[in-house]
Amino acid sequence: MSRRVLITGASVAGNTVAWWLGRAGFDVTVVERASGFRDGGQNIDVRGVGREVLRRMGLEQTALEQGTGEEGTAWVEEDGTIVAQFLTADTGTDGPTAEMEILRGDLARLLYEPAKDHATYRFGDSIADIAQDDDGATVKFAGGITERYELVIVAEGVGSQTRELVFPGENAPRWMDLTTAYFTIPRQPEDDRLWRWYNAPGGRSVSLRPDRHGTARAMLSLQQPPRGEQDWSVERQKAGLRERFADAGWQSARVLAGMETTDDFYLDVLRQVRMPRWSKGHVVLTGDAAWCATPIAGYGTTLAVTGAYVLAQELIRSTEVLAALAAYEQAMRPMVEDAQAYPRSRRGWPTRTASSASGCSTAFSTWRAAPQCAASPASCSAAARRTSTCHATTLRRPKRQRSPRTGSRRTAYCRCSGSSPGSASRPSLSRAAVVTVGRQGDQPGHGLARRRLPLLPARDRADARARHASGHHVRRRYPLIGT
Repeated sequence: MSRRVLITGASVAGNTVAWWLGRAGFDVTVVERASGFRDGGQNIDVRGVGREVLRRMGLEQTALEQGTGEEGTAWVEEDGTIVAQFLTADTGTDGPTAEMEILRGDLARLLYEPAKDHATYRFGDSIADIAQDDDGATVKFAGGITERYELVIVAEGVGSQTRELVFPGENAPRWMDLTTAYFTIPRQPEDDRLWRWYNAPGGRSVSLRPDRHGTARAMLSLQQPPRGEQDWSVERQKAGLRERFADAGWQSARVLAGMETTDDFYLDVLRQVRMPRWSKGHVVLTGDAAWCATPIAGYGTTLAVTGAYVLAQELIRSTEVLAALAAYEQAMRPMVEDAQAYPRSRRGWPTRTASSASGCSTAFSTWRAAPQCAASPASCSAAARRTSTCHATTLRRPKRQRSPRTGSRRTAYCRCSGSSPGSASRPSLSRAAVVTVGRQGDQPGHGLARRRLPLLPARDRADARARHASGHHVRRRYPLIGT
């Protein structure tokens, strides 16, 4: 008799679990609250061990072919002038723009199409109640039916309602003090294949990314403490963005105009999901519902694919559900904790979150070559000079902490903060442009570990990314990956 499994959530993590369990002979049902498959979403990337999972599924090459075609990342001034950029031609396959850059909806569909051949998908329904006993779970659906399953897998995302139903009050979110809206707008002839990122005073940023569908993916970000915006109506969310970005500059007017007619608007207040446990009886969490690390970590999709694979393999290997769930958490917990550790503050390394910055417009500053930055505070961005005092310094870390990726021991910081250079030996960094001087010279981008963590010392980012890219915790504890 087939083992009956219910998966709630039909995105990346849910479809990956369904793909593996369905092919292993499980009786898999996937329930999705949306009325149909959701193709929308922004750019995501899959790196390291996550790509290895896709390779095992025979989907890696197709995912590469369906990529966005993004050719690099550029930071621009208000007039559109590029002040710094990382091109994939220079940074290789694992720079700020990854080799596997793909839209969330495209990757989810790539997983869904083969998964639905071995699983039953039910759209427009959701879980209303779960009653558990020693042998499984009885699930009552919002549509009125009740069914029995050996296991319920919750893959609903950061705001999972089923998680709160089964694990009430257990999530202790870590708020990132960053509110971000994502949506699609019409492409214009002057749009190229770069991810263009503009930072405006007042903790505001606007970015545009290419896709392969003839449109552009827009992102508006605000650095501010959470105010519950994720629960506001769409109309109220858009009104707040119109007010805050009316005078932001660059292409803000175009983005706001496109926001009015977009059909895939999504706003979220970034926060990590921090759960003391991922399973309770015959219910288990995976993906963002279990451990959302936020886009700041730049590792969410890799974790989703890897975690879903590990969970599926443990269930395939063991007939004891509770033992399989314990092994899954043991394998994934260290990898997740690594991803959720950033950004962080550690004694001796001043790394403040964006919301705690004093007198600076944004946490993301202009990347500059180290000698130029260290020699002249004027190399800090014009936006920074308008809002704060800029100064520079060069720190040298001990030889034993030499970067594993570049061999460098010098890290230069363009620092823009409200204090003067001599006010403290190591004042907090409210804006930091970090460039590692590696063996390849002093050009921006050489030796940088990964994107999306500009507030971290290069040492921390390089060490963390090296661990993440190798999936060392999972490879060590879970031999099915990397063998």
